[in-house]
Amino acid sequence: MPQSMSARVFLIFLALYALLGMHFFMHNQGGSGLYLPFNMVGWAFVSVLISIGIWHLTVVKQLTFSRTQLWFLAGFAILLLPFLNPQAEWNAQAEPRFLAIAAGLLLFFALSQFQFTENQRHSLLYLLLAAVVIEAVYGLVQFFILKDGNWLGYNVKINRPYGIFQKDSVFSSFLAVGLGITFYLQRWDSKVLTSRWRQGLLSLILVATPLLLIQIQSRAGIYGAILVALCMLPVLWNYNRLIFWWSVALIGISLSVGLWGHTSARAPDSYALTSGFRKLYWSHLLSMLPQSPWLGHGYGSFEYTFLHDFYAPEHITPNMRLMEENLDHPHNEVLFWLHEGGIVAVIGLLVFTTGYIRSLLKCAGWAKRISLLALVLPLLFHSMVEYPFYHSVAHFFLFIMFLWLTDAESGQQKVYSCQYWFLARVVAIIIPLIVVPFMLTGLQAAYVLTKYDRAKDKNPQVLEQIINPLPWMMMYEFQMRSVQLTFSAAMHDKAGLESYVDWAKEFLHNTPRAVVYGRLVYALQQLNDKEQAQFWLDEGKRVFPRADFLQKISLSSKPAVSGAQ
Repeated sequence: MPQSMSARVFLIFLALYALLGMHFFMHNQGGSGLYLPFNMVGWAFVSVLISIGIWHLTVVKQLTFSRTQLWFLAGFAILLLPFLNPQAEWNAQAEPRFLAIAAGLLLFFALSQFQFTENQRHSLLYLLLAAVVIEAVYGLVQFFILKDGNWLGYNVKINRPYGIFQKDSVFSSFLAVGLGITFYLQRWDSKVLTSRWRQGLLSLILVATPLLLIQIQSRAGIYGAILVALCMLPVLWNYNRLIFWWSVALIGISLSVGLWGHTSARAPDSYALTSGFRKLYWSHLLSMLPQSPWLGHGYGSFEYTFLHDFYAPEHITPNMRLMEENLDHPHNEVLFWLHEGGIVAVIGLLVFTTGYIRSLLKCAGWAKRISLLALVLPLLFHSMVEYPFYHSVAHFFLFIMFLWLTDAESGQQKVYSCQYWFLARVVAIIIPLIVVPFMLTGLQAAYVLTKYDRAKDKNPQVLEQIINPLPWMMMYEFQMRSVQLTFSAAMHDKAGLESYVDWAKEFLHNTPRAVVYGRLVYALQQLNDKEQAQFWLDEGKRVFPRADFLQKISLSSKPAVSGAQ
């Protein structure tokens, strides 16, 4: 690996993330983004890696850049244009997403500064593959070893391994990516032919991945793995028949063992059910496009606008199919951007795609191009049927690594002299100084809120221990306002009840939740505002027809908040 101090430090932190940080576990309330503790750890590591990369250019006084990065910057600039939509009301909801994209671009830039050789790039891929191996072992432990009541909270009755990701489909696409890395290294790392540890590591993935994918039964991972195999097996056939047949034999044995010991944990109609939901969402989303085709409905607007349009009075029919509750993504990334940012946002995505394809075509030979494409295919496919990048920073990290790898293999990166390095050093210092404490205090908030939520006898004073509630702000506000509602109702505090009503209305405009509708109705009942209570109850029942407790609330009965708890 590179001998410069900054490059060695970069490698150390990347190894720490791949081998340790990516697999961090802490009990939590579920969700996506920063509501999953391993993502907060991931962003802390990413900020440090970005910092080291920027610092490195100030050491060598050279800046490495490529046209691919210009394409990506242009795409990002176009994605920003829908923020100018004067009708958008939810822009603040989308700010974390754009900060993540900016961080991804900075990580790409940081990786480019080191100008790793081909062997060094292979070493980085082995680190990523080691991360997949750790997760695969974790998944095998979940499936074969863990017992009921285990401290991890893994459900052994359902028994569909999910690794650290808490969602089996996300785990499955992570495994499919590992299969892609394995095939890539088999083809392009000449040391595989003579290195026993490399052969052992790659063979472990070839055995573990099919076995786990059969048990997980997620089409996101299965189809992703099939795409990888369709791309890479012909490449291996043309390269080395021994490696080809060895790979096919291991995969075949793993599939046989997996199918022999397989017991289905999914209902027979579950695949049709999930496919039906996606078709339902996608068709309705496209029907909304004419309402605001160019700039969309506004960034951050999907959850509110889609829910209220789907259950608009004119769209409700007696036997209509009901959507899932708390839907915050249409399970297709392109349609998500189309809905919120319109055609302009999709143009931005196309500019990103053009930059990637351009760098891919600059690589030497179709075998190399197909191999590089196979690395991203599982992630791209998964993003077309779910939202893995929001659920897992590890997936986003791998995606950026593969984009950078393609750019590096294209040989189009150029080096420029950089004498004005002071500002770069300031940026390199500031980024981790802000991000790392933010994420660490976020972990503390997650720990306190999870402990509070699971306690039988809740003590609101526990919430005062939270140092930084921002990463879990929605959960924090929800708990604090619940305490406020309880005490205000008990003390007949009109001001407190009115404060809760104002907050609940704003909350429902950003993040519709059935329980908040129920508590808002209760607060309005306490204020004896029957007209408003009826209005919000009717709306809640309309947009949350699956919420039984909400459907049972009647204003003719005695006000009670218990049903909304």
